This record gives sequence, structure tokens and C-alpha cells, in this order.
Amino acid sequence: MSVSLSELANNLGWEFICNDRQSDLVLSVRQFPQPSCDIRQDILYIGVYEDVRSIALNRPASFVCADYAKVIDQSCEINSRHNMPGAYSVNAGASALSTILESVNILYPKEAMTVDQCEEAIMELLVILDRKNDGARKLQDALISGRGLQYVVDTAHRIFNNPIFVMDRSFKTIAYAGNLPGDNLWSAISQAGYYSESVVRVFSNDPALHRAVFYSHAPTILTDEYSPNPYISFRIELEGKAIGFACVIQHDSPFRTEDPELFRIFCKTLSIVMKVEETDMAARQNSYEYFITEILDRKISAKQIRERLNVANLKLKHNLFLLTVELSAQVNTKSFFLEYEQRNLEAIIPGGRCVIYNSSLVVLFSRDTDCPFSDNTQLSLCENLNSFSLIGGLSLPFSEISRLPEAYQQSFSANKLGKLMGGIGPLFAFNDYSLYQMFDILYQQKETISEFCNPLVLRIRTYDKKYKTSYLETLRVFLSCGRNQTMMAKLLGVHRNTVDYRVNRLKELFGVDINNFDLLFSFYLTFRILDFLERHGYSD
Repeated sequence: MSVSLSELANNLGWEFICNDRQSDLVLSVRQFPQPSCDIRQDILYIGVYEDVRSIALNRPASFVCADYAKVIDQSCEINSRHNMPGAYSVNAGASALSTILESVNILYPKEAMTVDQCEEAIMELLVILDRKNDGARKLQDALISGRGLQYVVDTAHRIFNNPIFVMDRSFKTIAYAGNLPGDNLWSAISQAGYYSESVVRVFSNDPALHRAVFYSHAPTILTDEYSPNPYISFRIELEGKAIGFACVIQHDSPFRTEDPELFRIFCKTLSIVMKVEETDMAARQNSYEYFITEILDRKISAKQIRERLNVANLKLKHNLFLLTVELSAQVNTKSFFLEYEQRNLEAIIPGGRCVIYNSSLVVLFSRDTDCPFSDNTQLSLCENLNSFSLIGGLSLPFSEISRLPEAYQQSFSANKLGKLMGGIGPLFAFNDYSLYQMFDILYQQKETISEFCNPLVLRIRTYDKKYKTSYLETLRVFLSCGRNQTMMAKLLGVHRNTVDYRVNRLKELFGVDINNFDLLFSFYLTFRILDFLERHGYSD
């Protein structure tokens, strides 16, 4: 094989003086010959400094000068002889050699080596480069053959002699080659077709691992507690965007020096195949995703919605619902995790269509009744949300898909108000927070919503503070128990007679008419306003 001197220098970390670019390529390597031997331009000769100086050349040639220390010494001698301020540096040594042999290309190690050591290092590198180039040629042939993604993966499996996985950004397997017997991470992936939840959680909370796979300049060999084998993993890019990643697992053969760089070439080949085939991973968004996103952005009219509804392949029932799932600050790698959770939500919610929107996940689904979830579906959904510290806001039911923007605002507000009011998650229904939505609108418009409070409630609160009583709590519990004083006694942990006494004192001290439903609703509304203001930092 032919190899350029610059490539040798770069891989070995040696210095390179290029005096003749036309003779940069060499076909073989040998130790320095006798002075009487003919010097060939296509051979890289290895010798010491004195060998190089002893040759008088009038044509291009390439040499390795093994004893770098002598190069430095000689350069200082030359500078001293000509009364030049010699710098004890690599550049000075390079200057010495280039002055002596103006038509010769010279490689030399940064630290002194023997001729045999230099030859061994170069031969080992040539073997590595030959393997890499051979693997790259095989991948190129697989690509040109037009036989598709799986054929390229099968070719890579033969090159690396180790199992290969190709995954999309949602951690779903789209191609696989090789066998991994036993009960471990990789065999589980090969059987299930996707990464387990526990492994995805590791990616979610380990930015360093995520960067190594999706943002590093070159593949590296990785190890972690979940993988029983070392592995190499690297991103697959399409138009500058990571659309997935591939893994090769050390199982049948140990990794070789050239494997990381060859794996980078493999991932580049995958990106080309996926662009040509327009696979599901390269075109993750389906027609319904574009359709839903355009409705949410209010980019299409009601007429256009009706015309495109059938094309979008959305089979909707009478009652529509929208669920918005938000990520917590604990999830550090939002981009890939959104795509992973997108697949999860569509699997959990029957008939659900999930899109990524405003860094959240929006799920549109429909039901024949006004009940959004069965007990099992709600249990599975809550378990999934809790496992990744997510929250989900659920809209009111609606019947027209053109109402998606309003439903999105409801689900978004349900999340916002559920967190604000300290609700028990991870699922917040807008129906439970619609009253607080009204308060929030007034609050955002700088309205003084405390003016809507019943003055009698404020008077009771003032009385409690002054006399250290708890009539305000009595009134609140009375309302929450639907005026059932037996339930009140159980909730407060007191005798029923104590409850009767406190309710009667409300009548005597403040004139509370417990049979006036308008008054009781005013009390209920006031308590909700006070709770809302307290969450915003107002205590008076």
C-alpha cells in the first residue's frame, strides 16, 4: 500500500520536513542502505543523522532520522559555527537537516529512538492503516452496492468481528448484526428492540456519557456499569443533526487500534444510506406530526384542516384530549430523551399521536366517552412519568381538532398551576385547576384579585389572629366536607359536639348562614383566591 509521509507523521506524532511534495507518497519502508546502494524515491529509508549526512543526493528522497537528540546537538553546532544565536529547539534541528538536504523529505521522532524502534513503530502503523483502508473500502463497496442499511451493517459486523447495533434517537433498534448470548444489556436490547428504561435514565442524568456519544469529535472505547463489555458508540448525522447512533460491542474479538477511526467511517456511511433510503430514523416526523404542529402554531385554516385530516391518517373518535408532558430540570439531555419518551407515550396511550413541541411532548388522543384513561392506562402513564420526574397536564375534552391550540393552553396551564398550587402529580387535569386559571389571568393583567374576596372571611381571619382561635379553619373544612359535620369531626380528629359548637360560634360571632349557598360559594371562592395569592408570596 502507498502512504503519505504527512499521514505517517500525524499518526506517529513525529515531526515532518517536506522539501518535495511530489515525493510525499512511499510504497515501502526499509533501513538505511550502504552508501553505494541506489536510493529510490518511493521507499522510506530509516537511519540516523550521520547516515543522512553521508548521502549526497541530487534527486528527491525520503528518510527517517531516528536519533532526534543528535539532530538538536548538530543544529546548535551549526548555529555556533556561524555565530548565530542557536535555539535549542525542534525548529533548529529541522533547519539543520533541511539545509543539508534540500531535496529530501525527513521524518523524525520527537524523542530519540533506535533505528529498529522506528522501523517497528512505522510497520505497526502501516498494518493499522492497511486494516483501516481495507475496512473503509469494504464499507464503500457495501454503500455503492445499493443493497440497503442492513447489508452495510452486516458488512461492518464482518469487518469488526463484533456485534453491531444501529439505534434511532428514541433508542429503538433499526438494524442489528451479530449474536450476544447470555442475560445482559446487549442481549436484552437485541431481543426487545430498544434500550431499557434504566439505561435511558443513565443517559438522562449523565451529560458526559451523552456528549461522548453525540458530541465528541471522534469515537472512543466506553465502559460503564450497565455494559458487561467495552463498546464503541458514535452518532449518525444527517445535515449536521444527530439522527441516531451506532454501537459495536467487544465480544468475539478484542478492539484494535484502528477500530475507533474505522467506526467513525462506518457511522458516516450509515448517514449516507439513511439519506438515500429516507428511513424512519432519518424522517422521524410523520405526516400527522407536521399536521398537528401546524395546527398548534395556527398556520392552517379550518378548511385546510378538514381537507388534510384524512391524509394525516388520524382516526379520531368523538372526544379529543391533549396531554402535554414537560421535562424536569433533572433531565440534562433533552433532545434525545424527548424522542425516547415520544415512543413510550405512544405505546402507553392507546391511539395516541405524540409530537415534540416547544421542548415538550404533546399527545393527541381520542375516546368514545369523556373519560380520558382506563385505570390501567393511567397507572402505566403515572409510573412512566414518575420514573423520569416528568409531569403531564391534561386538557378538557373537545370535539374539533381545530381547537388544539386552546387545548394545548389548557394542558400547559394545568402543569403550571399544578406545580404552583402544590398539587399531587405527576398528572394534572385542567378541570381541577380551571378556577386558578381565571385567577392567573387576572393576576397576569395586574388586577387586584383580593378585591373579589368576601370581607367576612377576611374578618374571621383577623379575629383568629387576634384571639388565637381557628374559626377560619373550621369554615374551610366545613365547606370541603360539603357541610357534613360528622365527616368534619373525623377529619379534624375531634368529637362531633366540638364541631357543632364551633359551627354555632361561627353563626353567633360572624353571622354565618350555613344554609345560604350563594354565601358559601363566596366563601369557597375566597379561600381559593387566598390559596393562590399565598403561592405567589402574599400572606395578608
